[in-house]
Amino acid sequence: MSDGRLRDLERRFRSTGTTVDEAAWLAERVRVGELPAGRVELAALLGSEAARTILGAGPPPKPWKAWLERAVRTTWPPNHAWAALPTGWEVAVRATVALARAIDAPRVETRMGWVPERERDQATQALEAAEAWAACPCREHAIAAHEVLHPGLVDARNHVQAVQIYAGAAKVASTQGGCDVHPGCDRVVRNMLATCTKAAKLVGAARTRPVVEAEVLPWALGLGDPLLARVRGRAPPS
Repeated sequence: MSDGRLRDLERRFRSTGTTVDEAAWLAERVRVGELPAGRVELAALLGSEAARTILGAGPPPKPWKAWLERAVRTTWPPNHAWAALPTGWEVAVRATVALARAIDAPRVETRMGWVPERERDQATQALEAAEAWAACPCREHAIAAHEVLHPGLVDARNHVQAVQIYAGAAKVASTQGGCDVHPGCDRVVRNMLATCTKAAKLVGAARTRPVVEAEVLPWALGLGDPLLARVRGRAPPS
């Protein structure tokens, strides 16, 4: 009965496209256990009017920095309920990856100096390693992310590379911090948030929110995963 109701509500929303019908569909998904409530709270921060309707929440914070930090902190799992919620490190890695991809590299390089092609290639590899790890946060992908690191890339003067490399090193940093399989320790989340903020400053205030929303919102609601699509698109044909 619940499956039939869920399908009916989805069809209604797809037909009308209204916020009210989307909210009814999302609420039913939460009720039957298809969508964790924590993801609805995240979606509300990421611009979903339907999620805000369910929660009776007001608009998210206007300053992008406060908004970004709240999105990460909102997903901090109580009592280490790792399976139930998108944790802060997941959101931070995904947001950082999205922002790193949105950086206007030629503009940044003109201001910060020429970036050798080898380092640009390694930064791209690190970014792709970060995406592979975010799609499947296992030890194998953590090791792969570590292997593409290069001391010359982690340079505080070169924010483009630092942002991209740190995204790739997220799992490695958490392992080094003793968090191992569940990198939820507060220090790691703080570090990732700081890196995400660096990337946002390079992307610019006007673009930060739309870039993060477009990347993270579909994933939060289980309606698509742009990051996973990129990872699968790079996979060799079977």
